[in-house]
Amino acid sequence: MHVDEQHHAMTDAEAAEHYFVHQNDPDLFGELVEVRTRDRLPRVVSVRFDPHEAEEIDRRAEDAGLPVPAYVRQAALNAERVSAEKVLHELVALRDAVSRIEDKLGA
Repeated sequence: MHVDEQHHAMTDAEAAEHYFVHQNDPDLFGELVEVRTRDRLPRVVSVRFDPHEAEEIDRRAEDAGLPVPAYVRQAALNAERVSAEKVLHELVALRDAVSRIEDKLGA
């Protein structure tokens, strides 16, 4: 009797039991093959863009040959990191430069 004919002759419970018992039977289902799946990314970060920004991002992602989420992820991870300490140092340097200019203008 063919597999389909066997299945039709069984009740649902019998069929479930039969296929469970024989789930690793290569004669019934063929050889097992390895299936690779991409690991799902566990966290979602929502970002809002105005329509013009969204169009620009869509265009850049298309130019890069990437889906928009992959493009945004890559852009965020490759963005230059801004150090608060460096910004503070630059502000102090600018303040000092302005003070020197004021001193020269006042003298």
